[in-house]
This record gives sequence, structure tokens and C-alpha cells, in this order.
Amino acid sequence: MREFLEEYGIMVVAMFPFMVGIICIYSLSAFVIILVCAVIFAVILIAFITVVTAKLSGKVPFAKAKDICNREESSSAISLQPESNTVTKGNDCIKQFLDILARIKSEDMRVALSKTIQLLTDILTKSKKYQGSRLRNAEALTKRCVPIMLKLANTYSELEKEHIHTLEKDQIESEIMDSFEQVNKDLEDFLSDEYQEIEWDVSSDIQVLNTLMLQNGLQKATFPKS
Repeated sequence: MREFLEEYGIMVVAMFPFMVGIICIYSLSAFVIILVCAVIFAVILIAFITVVTAKLSGKVPFAKAKDICNREESSSAISLQPESNTVTKGNDCIKQFLDILARIKSEDMRVALSKTIQLLTDILTKSKKYQGSRLRNAEALTKRCVPIMLKLANTYSELEKEHIHTLEKDQIESEIMDSFEQVNKDLEDFLSDEYQEIEWDVSSDIQVLNTLMLQNGLQKATFPKS
């Protein structure tokens, strides 16, 4: 429509009086036809002026602007999708852990699994601020490691339902509990690394602050005692 108006709009406007004259001659209802033609002419003229003005001023028509906004919103949603999937999947896994925890009777296993749930919750909460390798590690934890942990915890719960105690059964339960204790240690180390990075940043900021204070005469230099 726009291309038609740009190419043939002026020609239509120029031919309009001639067309009206012919219609008036051969029509019995000249007044009605003139009125209808006037309305059509006004609509065409307004559309033509709008297109030409938008083209000359470089403005984007409303429909196109709306389409651009929709694409930008869609792009933003896509960029946030990985983080959203990580948190959502992690929360679903934590709910499953809580269900399994409610069925476990062993106090030692309950303590180990409760600690795992707390550490995973802390990591998921902090993952919203993670970037780079830490974000990738959090995603790998949720997608690859947690499902195996869920399987092990569920296996322990199923073994507890069996009333027969055998050496092999006790050994499997012990191995599962040991694996969760090791997982808890690894998750604690992962969280500790973050605080180590914060500590480095704080130490660096304090050193810069002390240097600036000293250079500007706002802090007295301290010399080691002889």
C-alpha cells in the first residue's frame, strides 16, 4: 500500500477532479457520489501525506515500531531464559529432595540431605547474580549433578523400606550417605570461592583507599618501630 501511494499518489490526486466530472455527467445521484468520492479522496490524501511525511522525517510508523518493540521484548526474554531455566529446574529438584527427606528415617542421612538442600538453595539464590564460569558451573550442577543426587537419595529411601538387613544393603546405604557428605563439602567449597573473590576485592579496595588518603594528606604515614 505504501509503495502504491508513493508511486501513484500524485497521479491519483491529479486525476481526481477529472474522475469526479465524468461521474457527475453519467450519474443520476451526483450529490451522493460527490460526497462519497470526497470521503475517499480525503482518506487517500491523508494516507499519502502520512507516508510521505514519515519517509521524509525518518520516523517509524506505529505498526512497525510496535513490531520492533515486540522483537526486543522477545530478545530480552530469550537472553534471560537460561538463568530462568536454571532456577526453575533447581527449585523443582529441591521440592523432590524435600519429599524424599520426609520419607527417610535415618537421622544421619536426614542431616546430610538437609544440608544438601540448604546448600543448593543458597547456590540457586546467588545464581541470579552469577556470570561467566560461575553461572556455567551452577547450570551444570542443576542439569547434570542434581538429577544423580536425586536418584541416590530416592534409592536410599527405597532401601529403608525393606525390613531385611543384609551386609550388602547396609554397605549401599553407607556409600550413598558418604557420597552426600562429599557433595556437601564440594558445595561448601563452591560457595567459599565466591567469598574468597569478595575478600580479594575488599582487600584491593582498602589498599587503594589507604593510598589515596595518604597521598592527599588525609592519613598519617606509619613507620615500623626500630
